[in-house]
Amino acid sequence: VRLTRKLCSPEIDRVETALVRALDDTRYLEERDRKLVFLAENRQPLLVWMRADQSSRRVRHARAGAR
Repeated sequence: VRLTRKLCSPEIDRVETALVRALDDTRYLEERDRKLVFLAENRQPLLVWMRADQSSRRVRHARAGAR
């Protein structure tokens, strides 16, 4: 995985840093109820990725078709 850092606001930078740290510390992945759980070595959750619902997918598709 490659990381491209961009200059952004301090708040967004903190979120990006936390995400990168969680990905770096991930040792296991589990799928639970439409969620992907990133787990540390001790199996404690670091990050939970939730699948977008149908309505948000339609919005993305509509935007892509507007090009």
